[in-house]
Amino acid sequence: MAETFSKLAAGLSQNDPRLSGDGWAEFKLGDSPLLLAYVRSPYDQVKAYFPGVECNYFKGCGVSNLTASYGFSRTIIDQKDWLSLDQKVHELITYIFIDL
Repeated sequence: MAETFSKLAAGLSQNDPRLSGDGWAEFKLGDSPLLLAYVRSPYDQVKAYFPGVECNYFKGCGVSNLTASYGFSRTIIDQKDWLSLDQKVHELITYIFIDL
């Protein structure tokens, strides 16, 4: 999935109309079941630690890279808060895995 995220992000321009006000672009990857991918622009000043977010029809979201993965619910954590969550998880992982 990381390769998919990087390809999607690479296709975004600096002022791409697909970018929402909170900096995430949504891409539909599948219909049955519904699968959505969210990435940030490579031009974004604030860099996300994880390459993107994958969400399904049931509003469950997952994030992963080679180090770790975690999941959350879109009904509990709003999209505007995803970058903050990403940064907090990165801080926690850096604390736990000292060599990162």
